[in-house]
Amino acid sequence: MMKTFLRTTTAVTGILLLTQCSDYAIRVMDRPVQPLPKSLESVHPKEASYQRYRQAYQLITQARAMTPDSPDKAVGLYLEAAEISTKSNLEDLLPLYNHAVARAADLLVGNPQLSEVSGHTERYRIEYPKISRAASKRGEMNLLEFKDVIPSDSLKLKGWDKRVVSPGVGAPMVANYVPNAKLSSKEDTFVHTNGLQLPVTVVVDFPGKGAARFRAIDSTVNQKIRFLGEERTLAKDLTAPMAVSLDKARERGLIEDIRGVFYPVRYQKNMGLYSTQKFDERKIPLILIHGLVSDPTTWSVTLNGLLEDPEISSRYQVYLFYYPTGLPIRRTGSALKQELIRLQRFYNDMGAGDVASRSVIIGHSMGGLLTSMQVRKFGDATWKRISNIPLTKSKLRKEVKADYTVLLETPFPSMLNRAVFIATPHRGSQMANGWIGRIVISLIQIPEKVLKLDPVDAARSLTALGRTILLDDDLSNGVRSLRNNNPALGLIRSSPIVSSIPYHSIIGDRGRGDTPDSSDGVVAYRSSHLEGAKSEVIVPSGHSAHANPKAIQELRRILHANLSRR
Repeated sequence: MMKTFLRTTTAVTGILLLTQCSDYAIRVMDRPVQPLPKSLESVHPKEASYQRYRQAYQLITQARAMTPDSPDKAVGLYLEAAEISTKSNLEDLLPLYNHAVARAADLLVGNPQLSEVSGHTERYRIEYPKISRAASKRGEMNLLEFKDVIPSDSLKLKGWDKRVVSPGVGAPMVANYVPNAKLSSKEDTFVHTNGLQLPVTVVVDFPGKGAARFRAIDSTVNQKIRFLGEERTLAKDLTAPMAVSLDKARERGLIEDIRGVFYPVRYQKNMGLYSTQKFDERKIPLILIHGLVSDPTTWSVTLNGLLEDPEISSRYQVYLFYYPTGLPIRRTGSALKQELIRLQRFYNDMGAGDVASRSVIIGHSMGGLLTSMQVRKFGDATWKRISNIPLTKSKLRKEVKADYTVLLETPFPSMLNRAVFIATPHRGSQMANGWIGRIVISLIQIPEKVLKLDPVDAARSLTALGRTILLDDDLSNGVRSLRNNNPALGLIRSSPIVSSIPYHSIIGDRGRGDTPDSSDGVVAYRSSHLEGAKSEVIVPSGHSAHANPKAIQELRRILHANLSRR
């Protein structure tokens, strides 16, 4: 019996993994010194710009040869190379400047005790400007608040269709920010304890003799910077931090996503909303909900495409909701609602309630069902379709009653201003009715106390619909809830979406152009379609429609419309 169970689990796991695997990889390169810029190839070796290039090049070469126990000497050499680079035509020597700054910043974060360093002929005093509130609003940060930094140009990425980079002044870095457990900040309320991988650009200037001032700047906020008396474009790499985040998340293996289906209660403690950035009171929350057999990393390609748009990257702050997808949707829907209310309260407390009131929520697949549950107008009328007695007097177990109380009686999160459904099975999926769905449902292990009501007493007070929902489908798990024409989904669908919330649909057809008879391979068009949608776009994609370029283009359009309140 055990061997049969293991074989069955392995087979189903393999099928589910086929829908989730992506060929992404990251490699830290031992990057050589920047080659001679083409603009200098025709310059006579006796000219000043060429001489400065050779000086900077040699200093960087010497710095790279320093042993790990001589970080002060290496930093001094890198800074001397950077300063020399600023004394010539910066465009010619900019690659060397950025290269030297990146390596100096990396060493300083690893050796924060360094305050004075010496190069070949120069001595430098390291300065970190005090970050005022005004500077913070401009995206300025203290370099030493990061646990670690990685020069973006040392990372070779595999699997990304496009790397979102911009050439310019400064060294793009992947900065690891980890909240201080002893000095907890309210601003870090939604930051995971593992921290964040942030896109930061480091710039060094030399304001006086022997001074080297390090500035760390949020690459999503600033497009321009004043440097050497001129306004210049700030260099950035927005893809590298996502690649590092994805790499670290995947170190635990995709098997965690599968376990979240089969053993969801084990992973319930991790359920919640998590920010992908440090809190910025000017940025509108963009909330993303993943689907079945998945986790927040499924949004990596989508975010890469969205953040390529400077207005979106500078105006939206992304929050990701994680939930074990094997739990019943009333449990995960209730948890999401509570998290959204907590987020709304947080923004109000931070004096950013007006900004939060323009929030956008986007759900993919099962995540679209959870999204739907947040924006619909439930209430007494909904419960009366389930039971003949008030919810407060029902014989539901405490945990179940708490979920229904949140879903049906707690006002919807008023911060939500717009919703997007991607490949969402509003009417269920035939796959959940098929053999794969039946096997998965049978394998999911959830303790009875998490699910059930007191069946004999409760059944007497339930309507026929209530008995169908509460004594059967809803008691099992999230996969069962996806079955085609599940009455629980009909109950959700019959409750109107709040009239003030425009909603949009993005639906895949596998490129066959056969709508309305189309399907993304998992969800049929007729299940994804919603009457009253402000827009509906069909994209040539399978079920992973959220990562399709045309879907990302449509999401950009929707987010811009939200900014202009259209």
